[in-house]
Amino acid sequence: MHGARLILAILLAALVAVATARAEVKPGEVITAKDADRVKDLVSPGVEWLVRRGMAMKIIAFQKTDDPPAFQAATEKYAGQTKLGADGRIDESTYVAGRPFPAIDPNDPMAAVKIMYNYERSRYATDDLLTKMLDAETGAIVEKNGKQQFSIERHFVIDSLRLLKYIGRTEHPPIPALPDPQGFLIKAGQYPLLEPFDLKGAGGVVYRFLDPSKLEETWMHMPSLRRVKKISTAQHSSALYGQDVDIVDAETSYVAPISTITAASSGAWP
Repeated sequence: MHGARLILAILLAALVAVATARAEVKPGEVITAKDADRVKDLVSPGVEWLVRRGMAMKIIAFQKTDDPPAFQAATEKYAGQTKLGADGRIDESTYVAGRPFPAIDPNDPMAAVKIMYNYERSRYATDDLLTKMLDAETGAIVEKNGKQQFSIERHFVIDSLRLLKYIGRTEHPPIPALPDPQGFLIKAGQYPLLEPFDLKGAGGVVYRFLDPSKLEETWMHMPSLRRVKKISTAQHSSALYGQDVDIVDAETSYVAPISTITAASSGAWP
């Protein structure tokens, strides 16, 4: 779902180190395993791991991307309106659309929580999303001819990724929200699998609720079982389709309700 929700990207503990390290690389350079230390403070641990094992990175110049006009207009219109409760939960009666907290004081004790809500309600999927023919490969890192490389074991093709956002809508009517008696934040689905053959027809849907006390629901259709199965919350970190990925990986998201975790900011800003 919209993506990579990479929780480390919104925590600010390493920003001072990042600002220093950023000066060490220049556009046009190619970073390989021999100089992976130059980017270790600029990339995620996973990317660093890949670079150290042979993946090359070509450094390009920073490019700013602006918010979509409708999202930016909503952010400006409702700026300062959204509030947090004493328990750190967003007061849904105060949020309409756009980025909920466009201006955050680094000294605010709730700064980290506000950053996380900004990420959850970002510009990347504000209304309806349909992406077709997604493919991915899983496998292992193997040693060959004295070098480590990726050995493909399985190739996955998913016909469609669909997402429906119930609130914060800025592009497609109804704006800013869908009728929502059940209190959904998002409904999303990935289905059906087209490859590999033994999983053809499999798929799943996810329901996420506005009420953080309601756990996210995940339902999967398994053709081999001829049934739809509800996946327990505990299974979100279990292997998916017999691979070394789980539901969290497949969603490219951070799935826990924000109010259920403890977040802190270093107070350092880029």
